[in-house]
Amino acid sequence: MSKIFGCYGSSKAMAVMENAIDDGATFVVCGDEELSKIVSQDLETISQDKVLFISDTETLPYDLENPHSQIRSMRNQALYRLSTYKGGKTIVVCSMYTFSKKVASSNFWIEKAKKIKVGDKVKPADLEALMMEYAYNKEELDLSEPGEYVRNSDVFDIYSTGDTKPVRLFIRDGLVRDIHYIDLETNRNVSEAEELLLLPSYEFNTDEKSLRRARSFIRSNCSGDPENDPVFYELKQSQHANGLEYFLPEICEETVKVSDLLPDGTGIAFCLIEPDLESYWHTANRRYKEVTKEMGRVVPRPEELWITNEEIEKTVSIHPCTEIFEEPLDSNYAIPSGASRQPNLSATSNMLDKIVESVDGVVITASSKDRVNQIDQILDLIDIENPKHGSPRNICGGFRGVFVLEGALSVGFIRET
Repeated sequence: MSKIFGCYGSSKAMAVMENAIDDGATFVVCGDEELSKIVSQDLETISQDKVLFISDTETLPYDLENPHSQIRSMRNQALYRLSTYKGGKTIVVCSMYTFSKKVASSNFWIEKAKKIKVGDKVKPADLEALMMEYAYNKEELDLSEPGEYVRNSDVFDIYSTGDTKPVRLFIRDGLVRDIHYIDLETNRNVSEAEELLLLPSYEFNTDEKSLRRARSFIRSNCSGDPENDPVFYELKQSQHANGLEYFLPEICEETVKVSDLLPDGTGIAFCLIEPDLESYWHTANRRYKEVTKEMGRVVPRPEELWITNEEIEKTVSIHPCTEIFEEPLDSNYAIPSGASRQPNLSATSNMLDKIVESVDGVVITASSKDRVNQIDQILDLIDIENPKHGSPRNICGGFRGVFVLEGALSVGFIRET
Protein backbone atom coordinates (compact mmCIF):
# COMPACT_ATOMS: atom_id res chain seq x y z
CA MET A 1 0.00 0.00 0.00
CA SER A 2 1.37 3.40 -0.96
CA LYS A 3 0.55 6.65 0.82
CA ILE A 4 0.49 10.17 -0.60
CA PHE A 5 0.58 13.12 1.78
CA GLY A 6 -0.04 16.84 1.40
CA CYS A 7 -2.74 16.64 -1.29
CA TYR A 8 -4.58 19.94 -1.10
CA GLY A 9 -7.54 20.99 -3.21
CA SER A 10 -7.78 19.38 -6.62
CA SER A 11 -4.50 17.54 -6.22
CA LYS A 12 -6.47 14.73 -4.52
CA ALA A 13 -8.23 14.04 -7.80
CA MET A 14 -4.94 14.18 -9.69
CA ALA A 15 -3.41 11.70 -7.28
CA VAL A 16 -6.34 9.39 -8.00
CA MET A 17 -5.78 9.70 -11.75
CA GLU A 18 -2.14 8.76 -11.37
CA ASN A 19 -3.00 5.63 -9.38
CA ALA A 20 -6.13 4.43 -11.19
CA ILE A 21 -5.73 1.11 -13.01
CA ASP A 22 -6.01 1.18 -16.80
CA ASP A 23 -8.37 -1.75 -17.34
CA GLY A 24 -10.76 -2.14 -14.46
CA ALA A 25 -12.51 -0.19 -11.73
CA THR A 26 -10.76 2.02 -9.20
CA PHE A 27 -12.88 2.65 -6.12
CA VAL A 28 -12.21 6.06 -4.63
CA VAL A 29 -13.55 5.82 -1.09
CA CYS A 30 -13.64 9.13 0.77
CA GLY A 31 -13.95 9.83 4.47
CA ASP A 32 -17.32 11.57 4.14
CA GLU A 33 -20.03 12.43 1.62
CA GLU A 34 -19.00 16.08 1.13
CA LEU A 35 -15.44 15.09 0.24
CA SER A 36 -16.66 12.39 -2.15
CA LYS A 37 -18.76 14.96 -4.03
CA ILE A 38 -15.82 17.37 -4.33
CA VAL A 39 -13.45 14.66 -5.57
CA SER A 40 -16.04 13.37 -8.03
CA GLN A 41 -16.60 16.86 -9.46
CA ASP A 42 -12.85 17.43 -9.76
CA LEU A 43 -12.39 14.12 -11.56
CA GLU A 44 -15.20 14.89 -13.99
CA THR A 45 -13.49 18.20 -14.75
CA ILE A 46 -9.90 17.11 -15.16
CA SER A 47 -10.20 13.48 -16.28
CA GLN A 48 -11.19 11.94 -19.58
CA ASP A 49 -11.92 8.63 -17.86
CA LYS A 50 -15.39 7.38 -17.01
CA VAL A 51 -16.33 8.65 -13.54
CA LEU A 52 -19.18 7.03 -11.62
CA PHE A 53 -20.44 8.68 -8.43
CA ILE A 54 -22.50 6.65 -5.95
CA SER A 55 -24.41 9.03 -3.72
CA ASP A 56 -25.15 8.44 -0.09
CA THR A 57 -28.86 8.01 0.73
CA GLU A 58 -28.50 11.10 2.94
CA THR A 59 -30.61 9.51 5.66
CA LEU A 60 -29.52 8.36 9.11
CA PRO A 61 -29.13 4.62 9.71
CA TYR A 62 -32.56 3.06 10.43
CA ASP A 63 -34.26 6.35 9.58
CA LEU A 64 -37.98 6.36 8.79
CA GLU A 65 -37.48 8.78 5.92
CA ASN A 66 -37.05 7.63 2.33
CA PRO A 67 -34.12 9.01 0.33
CA HIS A 68 -35.19 11.79 -2.02
CA SER A 69 -36.31 10.55 -5.44
CA GLN A 70 -33.41 12.31 -7.20
CA ILE A 71 -30.93 10.58 -4.90
CA ARG A 72 -32.63 7.22 -5.46
CA SER A 73 -32.43 7.79 -9.19
CA MET A 74 -28.70 8.64 -9.08
CA ARG A 75 -27.98 5.59 -6.95
CA ASN A 76 -30.04 3.28 -9.16
CA GLN A 77 -28.21 4.39 -12.29
CA ALA A 78 -24.80 3.99 -10.65
CA LEU A 79 -25.55 0.54 -9.21
CA TYR A 80 -27.02 -0.62 -12.53
CA ARG A 81 -23.95 0.58 -14.44
CA LEU A 82 -21.66 -1.27 -12.04
CA SER A 83 -23.74 -4.43 -12.41
CA THR A 84 -23.53 -4.25 -16.20
CA TYR A 85 -19.86 -3.21 -16.39
CA LYS A 86 -18.28 -4.32 -19.69
CA GLY A 87 -14.66 -3.37 -19.10
CA GLY A 88 -12.49 -0.29 -19.60
CA LYS A 89 -11.07 2.26 -17.21
CA THR A 90 -13.68 3.41 -14.70
CA ILE A 91 -13.31 5.47 -11.52
CA VAL A 92 -16.02 4.89 -8.91
CA VAL A 93 -16.34 7.54 -6.19
CA CYS A 94 -18.29 7.17 -2.95
CA SER A 95 -18.04 7.83 0.77
CA MET A 96 -16.85 5.23 3.27
CA TYR A 97 -20.41 5.00 4.62
CA THR A 98 -21.81 4.33 1.14
CA PHE A 99 -19.14 1.74 0.36
CA SER A 100 -19.78 -0.08 3.63
CA LYS A 101 -23.54 -0.38 3.09
CA LYS A 102 -24.64 -3.65 1.50
CA VAL A 103 -26.72 -3.53 -1.68
CA ALA A 104 -28.83 -5.89 -3.76
CA SER A 105 -26.71 -8.13 -5.97
CA SER A 106 -26.06 -7.54 -9.68
CA ASN A 107 -28.69 -10.20 -10.48
CA PHE A 108 -31.34 -7.85 -9.12
CA TRP A 109 -30.37 -5.06 -11.51
CA ILE A 110 -29.87 -7.33 -14.52
CA GLU A 111 -33.25 -8.98 -14.00
CA LYS A 112 -35.19 -5.82 -13.21
CA ALA A 113 -33.79 -3.48 -15.88
CA LYS A 114 -36.10 -3.22 -18.89
CA LYS A 115 -35.04 -1.54 -22.13
CA ILE A 116 -37.86 -0.40 -24.40
CA LYS A 117 -37.15 0.71 -27.96
CA VAL A 118 -39.21 1.90 -30.91
CA GLY A 119 -40.73 -1.13 -32.59
CA ASP A 120 -40.90 -3.26 -29.45
CA LYS A 121 -44.11 -5.12 -28.71
CA VAL A 122 -45.65 -3.59 -25.60
CA LYS A 123 -49.21 -3.82 -24.33
CA PRO A 124 -50.31 -0.68 -22.45
CA ALA A 125 -51.87 -2.78 -19.69
CA ASP A 126 -48.63 -4.75 -19.23
CA LEU A 127 -46.54 -1.57 -19.11
CA GLU A 128 -48.78 -0.06 -16.44
CA ALA A 129 -48.61 -3.29 -14.45
CA LEU A 130 -44.80 -3.05 -14.58
CA MET A 131 -44.98 0.55 -13.35
CA MET A 132 -47.00 -0.61 -10.37
CA GLU A 133 -44.66 -3.55 -9.70
CA TYR A 134 -41.72 -1.13 -9.68
CA ALA A 135 -43.53 1.14 -7.18
CA TYR A 136 -43.87 4.12 -9.54
CA ASN A 137 -46.40 6.75 -8.49
CA LYS A 138 -49.22 7.39 -10.95
CA GLU A 139 -49.85 11.11 -11.50
CA GLU A 140 -52.91 12.69 -13.07
CA LEU A 141 -51.34 15.36 -15.26
CA ASP A 142 -47.62 16.20 -15.02
CA LEU A 143 -44.39 14.62 -13.89
CA SER A 144 -42.13 16.30 -11.35
CA GLU A 145 -39.53 13.75 -10.19
CA PRO A 146 -38.12 10.29 -10.93
CA GLY A 147 -40.36 7.35 -10.06
CA GLU A 148 -43.55 8.81 -11.57
CA TYR A 149 -45.68 8.13 -14.64
CA VAL A 150 -48.78 9.52 -16.34
CA ARG A 151 -51.00 7.43 -18.61
CA ASN A 152 -53.26 9.00 -21.19
CA SER A 153 -54.82 6.08 -23.07
CA ASP A 154 -51.92 4.53 -25.01
CA VAL A 155 -49.52 7.42 -24.35
CA PHE A 156 -47.21 7.12 -21.32
CA ASP A 157 -45.11 9.86 -19.76
CA ILE A 158 -42.48 8.12 -17.63
CA TYR A 159 -39.78 9.60 -15.43
CA SER A 160 -37.61 6.53 -15.02
CA THR A 161 -35.03 6.26 -12.25
CA GLY A 162 -32.80 4.93 -15.03
CA ASP A 163 -32.62 8.27 -16.84
CA THR A 164 -31.95 11.91 -16.09
CA LYS A 165 -34.93 13.12 -18.12
CA PRO A 166 -38.55 11.95 -18.54
CA VAL A 167 -39.78 10.40 -21.79
CA ARG A 168 -43.07 10.06 -23.66
CA LEU A 169 -43.97 6.70 -25.23
CA PHE A 170 -46.54 6.40 -28.01
CA ILE A 171 -48.01 2.91 -28.32
CA ARG A 172 -50.28 1.92 -31.18
CA ASP A 173 -51.52 -1.55 -32.11
CA GLY A 174 -49.29 -3.10 -29.46
CA LEU A 175 -46.08 -1.53 -30.80
CA VAL A 176 -43.96 1.33 -29.47
CA ARG A 177 -44.16 3.89 -32.29
CA ASP A 178 -42.22 6.78 -30.82
CA ILE A 179 -40.09 7.75 -27.78
CA HIS A 180 -39.30 11.39 -27.05
CA TYR A 181 -37.73 13.25 -24.17
CA ILE A 182 -40.11 15.82 -22.73
CA ASP A 183 -39.59 19.15 -20.97
CA LEU A 184 -40.90 19.19 -17.41
CA GLU A 185 -41.81 22.88 -17.62
CA THR A 186 -43.71 22.89 -20.91
CA ASN A 187 -44.68 19.20 -21.04
CA ARG A 188 -43.73 19.20 -24.72
CA ASN A 189 -41.53 16.86 -26.72
CA VAL A 190 -37.90 18.01 -26.85
CA SER A 191 -35.86 15.42 -28.73
CA GLU A 192 -35.98 11.80 -29.79
CA ALA A 193 -34.78 9.15 -27.35
CA GLU A 194 -33.10 5.96 -28.52
CA GLU A 195 -34.68 3.89 -25.78
CA LEU A 196 -36.23 3.94 -22.34
CA LEU A 197 -34.20 2.27 -19.59
CA LEU A 198 -36.75 1.40 -16.94
CA LEU A 199 -35.36 0.69 -13.48
CA PRO A 200 -37.31 0.07 -10.25
CA SER A 201 -38.17 3.09 -8.15
CA TYR A 202 -36.26 1.55 -5.23
CA GLU A 203 -33.07 -0.50 -5.09
CA PHE A 204 -34.83 -3.51 -3.60
CA ASN A 205 -37.86 -5.73 -4.23
CA THR A 206 -41.29 -4.25 -3.60
CA ASP A 207 -43.41 -7.21 -4.73
CA GLU A 208 -45.92 -8.75 -2.32
CA LYS A 209 -43.82 -11.84 -1.63
CA SER A 210 -40.84 -9.73 -0.50
CA LEU A 211 -42.97 -7.40 1.60
CA ARG A 212 -44.59 -10.41 3.26
CA ARG A 213 -41.12 -11.58 4.32
CA ALA A 214 -40.45 -8.15 5.87
CA ARG A 215 -43.74 -8.28 7.79
CA SER A 216 -42.97 -11.82 8.93
CA PHE A 217 -39.53 -10.72 10.21
CA ILE A 218 -41.08 -7.94 12.29
CA ARG A 219 -43.87 -10.15 13.60
CA SER A 220 -41.43 -12.92 14.61
CA ASN A 221 -39.05 -10.60 16.44
CA CYS A 222 -41.54 -8.21 17.99
CA SER A 223 -42.10 -8.59 21.73
CA GLY A 224 -45.39 -6.67 21.61
CA ASP A 225 -48.08 -5.86 19.08
CA PRO A 226 -46.46 -5.65 15.58
CA GLU A 227 -49.17 -3.17 14.61
CA ASN A 228 -47.33 -0.63 16.74
CA ASP A 229 -44.24 -0.93 14.57
CA PRO A 230 -44.34 1.93 11.98
CA VAL A 231 -42.85 -0.15 9.14
CA PHE A 232 -45.19 -3.10 9.77
CA TYR A 233 -48.19 -0.80 9.93
CA GLU A 234 -47.33 0.97 6.67
CA LEU A 235 -46.65 -2.31 4.86
CA LYS A 236 -50.17 -3.46 5.67
CA GLN A 237 -51.56 -0.32 4.07
CA SER A 238 -49.49 0.01 0.89
CA GLN A 239 -46.76 -1.36 -1.35
CA HIS A 240 -44.01 0.56 0.39
CA ALA A 241 -43.01 1.87 3.79
CA ASN A 242 -40.61 4.52 5.01
CA GLY A 243 -37.45 2.85 6.27
CA LEU A 244 -37.92 -0.30 4.19
CA GLU A 245 -34.37 -0.04 2.80
CA TYR A 246 -33.10 -1.20 6.20
CA PHE A 247 -34.85 -4.55 5.71
CA LEU A 248 -32.70 -5.41 2.71
CA PRO A 249 -31.71 -8.90 3.95
CA GLU A 250 -35.42 -9.79 4.19
CA ILE A 251 -36.63 -8.39 0.87
CA CYS A 252 -33.67 -9.24 -1.39
CA GLU A 253 -32.48 -12.74 -2.14
CA GLU A 254 -28.83 -11.71 -1.95
CA THR A 255 -26.92 -8.70 -0.61
CA VAL A 256 -23.30 -7.88 -1.47
CA LYS A 257 -20.56 -5.28 -1.13
CA VAL A 258 -20.64 -2.51 -3.74
CA SER A 259 -17.40 -3.80 -5.25
CA ASP A 260 -18.99 -7.26 -5.64
CA LEU A 261 -21.43 -5.87 -8.20
CA LEU A 262 -18.68 -6.04 -10.81
CA PRO A 263 -18.42 -9.21 -12.92
CA ASP A 264 -15.96 -11.89 -11.77
CA GLY A 265 -12.44 -11.29 -13.01
CA THR A 266 -12.75 -7.49 -13.14
CA GLY A 267 -9.58 -5.67 -12.08
CA ILE A 268 -10.13 -3.63 -8.91
CA ALA A 269 -8.00 -1.05 -7.14
CA PHE A 270 -8.65 1.32 -4.24
CA CYS A 271 -7.81 4.93 -3.46
CA LEU A 272 -8.74 5.83 0.11
CA ILE A 273 -8.96 9.58 0.70
CA GLU A 274 -8.84 10.64 4.34
CA PRO A 275 -10.10 7.15 5.29
CA ASP A 276 -12.18 6.75 8.44
CA LEU A 277 -13.11 3.16 9.25
CA GLU A 278 -14.55 3.88 12.66
CA SER A 279 -17.17 6.62 12.37
CA TYR A 280 -19.70 4.83 10.11
CA TRP A 281 -19.63 1.65 12.21
CA HIS A 282 -19.95 3.63 15.44
CA THR A 283 -22.91 5.57 14.00
CA ALA A 284 -24.70 2.42 12.77
CA ASN A 285 -24.36 0.68 16.14
CA ARG A 286 -25.42 3.76 18.08
CA ARG A 287 -28.52 4.17 15.93
CA TYR A 288 -29.36 0.46 16.26
CA LYS A 289 -29.43 0.78 20.04
CA GLU A 290 -31.56 3.93 19.82
CA VAL A 291 -34.26 2.48 17.57
CA THR A 292 -34.44 -0.93 19.27
CA LYS A 293 -34.13 -0.01 22.94
CA GLU A 294 -35.52 3.51 23.08
CA MET A 295 -38.10 3.33 20.28
CA GLY A 296 -38.92 -0.38 20.49
CA ARG A 297 -38.65 -1.00 16.74
CA VAL A 298 -37.65 -4.28 15.12
CA VAL A 299 -34.81 -3.94 12.58
CA PRO A 300 -31.96 -6.16 11.28
CA ARG A 301 -28.64 -5.94 13.13
CA PRO A 302 -25.90 -3.60 11.77
CA GLU A 303 -23.70 -6.49 10.58
CA GLU A 304 -26.55 -7.62 8.31
CA LEU A 305 -26.70 -4.21 6.61
CA TRP A 306 -23.11 -2.93 6.66
CA ILE A 307 -19.78 -4.65 6.17
CA THR A 308 -17.54 -4.52 9.22
CA ASN A 309 -14.23 -2.70 9.53
CA GLU A 310 -12.44 -6.04 9.36
CA GLU A 311 -14.23 -6.93 6.11
CA ILE A 312 -13.30 -3.58 4.55
CA GLU A 313 -9.66 -4.01 5.55
CA LYS A 314 -9.64 -7.53 4.12
CA THR A 315 -11.24 -6.37 0.86
CA VAL A 316 -8.76 -3.54 0.45
CA SER A 317 -5.74 -5.67 1.35
CA ILE A 318 -6.16 -8.06 -1.60
CA HIS A 319 -6.19 -5.26 -4.19
CA PRO A 320 -3.76 -2.47 -5.13
CA CYS A 321 -4.43 0.40 -2.74
CA THR A 322 -3.29 4.00 -2.32
CA GLU A 323 -4.10 6.14 0.69
CA ILE A 324 -4.32 9.89 0.04
CA PHE A 325 -4.10 12.48 2.80
CA GLU A 326 -4.36 16.27 2.93
CA GLU A 327 -2.15 16.38 6.01
CA PRO A 328 1.51 16.79 5.02
CA LEU A 329 3.97 14.08 5.95
CA ASP A 330 6.02 16.67 7.81
CA SER A 331 4.57 19.79 9.45
CA ASN A 332 7.40 21.80 7.85
CA TYR A 333 5.62 21.29 4.51
CA ALA A 334 2.25 22.63 5.64
CA ILE A 335 0.57 25.19 3.38
CA PRO A 336 -0.62 28.41 5.06
CA SER A 337 -4.26 28.42 6.15
CA GLY A 338 -6.64 28.95 3.24
CA ALA A 339 -4.02 28.17 0.64
CA SER A 340 -5.88 25.20 -0.78
CA ARG A 341 -8.50 27.49 -2.32
CA GLN A 342 -6.82 30.88 -2.69
CA PRO A 343 -3.06 30.45 -2.50
CA ASN A 344 -0.89 33.42 -1.68
CA LEU A 345 1.66 33.41 -4.50
CA SER A 346 4.42 34.95 -2.40
CA ALA A 347 3.98 32.33 0.31
CA THR A 348 3.80 29.69 -2.40
CA SER A 349 7.13 30.79 -3.89
CA ASN A 350 8.86 30.73 -0.50
CA MET A 351 7.52 27.31 0.26
CA LEU A 352 8.31 25.93 -3.18
CA ASP A 353 11.85 27.17 -2.84
CA LYS A 354 12.23 25.25 0.44
CA ILE A 355 10.66 21.94 -0.36
CA VAL A 356 10.60 21.31 -4.10
CA GLU A 357 13.76 19.23 -3.87
CA SER A 358 12.51 17.05 -1.03
CA VAL A 359 9.08 16.04 -2.26
CA ASP A 360 8.08 13.89 -5.20
CA GLY A 361 5.97 16.48 -6.91
CA VAL A 362 4.15 19.78 -6.76
CA VAL A 363 0.85 20.44 -8.50
CA ILE A 364 -0.42 23.98 -8.87
CA THR A 365 -3.74 24.80 -10.48
CA ALA A 366 -4.78 28.35 -11.25
CA SER A 367 -8.12 29.96 -12.05
CA SER A 368 -6.97 31.70 -15.24
CA LYS A 369 -4.12 31.90 -17.74
CA ASP A 370 -3.01 35.17 -16.13
CA ARG A 371 -2.56 33.33 -12.85
CA VAL A 372 -0.65 30.59 -14.66
CA ASN A 373 1.70 33.27 -16.04
CA GLN A 374 2.22 34.71 -12.55
CA ILE A 375 3.05 31.27 -11.21
CA ASP A 376 5.50 30.74 -14.09
CA GLN A 377 7.29 33.95 -13.11
CA ILE A 378 7.59 32.76 -9.51
CA LEU A 379 8.92 29.39 -10.61
CA ASP A 380 11.48 31.15 -12.79
CA LEU A 381 12.63 33.28 -9.84
CA ILE A 382 13.31 30.20 -7.71
CA ASP A 383 15.12 28.46 -10.58
CA ILE A 384 12.47 25.88 -11.47
CA GLU A 385 13.22 25.26 -15.12
CA ASN A 386 10.69 24.06 -17.67
CA PRO A 387 7.69 23.24 -15.49
CA LYS A 388 5.31 20.91 -17.25
CA HIS A 389 2.01 22.42 -18.32
CA GLY A 390 -1.28 20.75 -18.87
CA SER A 391 -4.97 21.48 -19.05
CA PRO A 392 -7.90 20.03 -17.12
CA ARG A 393 -8.50 17.52 -19.91
CA ASN A 394 -4.91 16.95 -20.99
CA ILE A 395 -2.72 16.26 -18.02
CA CYS A 396 0.77 15.14 -18.91
CA GLY A 397 3.45 13.30 -17.00
CA GLY A 398 3.40 11.85 -13.51
CA PHE A 399 4.01 13.24 -10.06
CA ARG A 400 7.72 13.79 -10.54
CA GLY A 401 8.38 17.49 -10.89
CA VAL A 402 6.27 20.64 -11.02
CA PHE A 403 2.98 20.87 -12.92
CA VAL A 404 0.98 23.98 -13.68
CA LEU A 405 -2.65 23.52 -14.69
CA GLU A 406 -5.47 25.90 -15.40
CA GLY A 407 -8.47 25.13 -13.22
CA ALA A 408 -9.67 25.61 -9.65
CA LEU A 409 -7.23 27.41 -7.36
CA SER A 410 -5.28 24.84 -5.37
CA VAL A 411 -1.77 23.76 -4.48
CA GLY A 412 -0.71 20.22 -3.70
CA PHE A 413 2.62 18.91 -2.50
CA ILE A 414 2.93 15.18 -3.01
CA ARG A 415 5.26 12.92 -1.14
CA GLU A 416 4.96 9.16 -1.48
CA THR A 417 6.17 6.55 1.02
